[in-house]
Parts: sequence; C-alpha cells; structure tokens
Amino acid sequence: VEHRTPNPGAGGSNPSWPAIALYFAQELVRSGSDKQKLSACQSTESMDYKMAAKKGERSTKNKPVAVEQQAAQKISPARIKEFAGEVKSEFKKIVWPDKKVTIGSTGVVLVLVFLVSVYLGAVDLFIGKLVSYILR
Repeated sequence: VEHRTPNPGAGGSNPSWPAIALYFAQELVRSGSDKQKLSACQSTESMDYKMAAKKGERSTKNKPVAVEQQAAQKISPARIKEFAGEVKSEFKKIVWPDKKVTIGSTGVVLVLVFLVSVYLGAVDLFIGKLVSYILR
C-alpha cells in the first residue's frame, strides 16, 4: 500500500462530515432557542469525539463554540478600537510598489483589456454574420 502523506498512518486531511455537522449546529445556535443551542453544541461535540475515536485519537479541531463564548464575543467600542489598531499596524507592514511599477502594470492591463475586447468583438461579429447567413 502506497502512502503519499508525511504521516502515513493518519487518515484524510479534510474530514468534511464533522465540519458539515458543525455548520448545521451553528445555524441552530443562531436561530434557535437556548435549549436547541445547548443540544446542538453537545451533539456536534459528541460527533467530533466519535469521529476521533474511529481514528484512535482525540480531536481538538472543529469544536463548537460554547454559547457563553459567543455571547462574550459581541461588538464593543474597545474591540473596535483594538481592531482598528491591528489594521493600522498591518498597513505599516505593506510594501507598496513605486510609481514606475504601478504605471507599468496599469499599462499592461489596459493593453490586454483592449486586445481581448478587439478579439471578442471580432468573434462576435463573425458568429453574428455566420448565424445571419445560415438563417437566410
């Protein structure tokens, strides 16, 4: 048997079933009552453990977020200020291209747009003439 993964004994790297179950549980949490929220979180957590038990390990990925944790993540002025500060610091890390590179790239894009539009116009004209010739 040939294994192509770095960890030959591991299962697939994309377990879609627990992720789908987690998605539906999150939808229930968003729209349902508190009783539904609790049961949805518990059921997806147990499904995650069942899938991990099949592999012989305990999975910590794709855990449903508890209802209390979701309530704690509400939008507040302090969180908005923190987010804005993080965005500002990330913008300082960006290396912007200089003016010459920007003008050159813009020129290339404009020329390619012009060439593609001429090509598509010619194809459209040809197909239009062909269809009108066939329909006569």
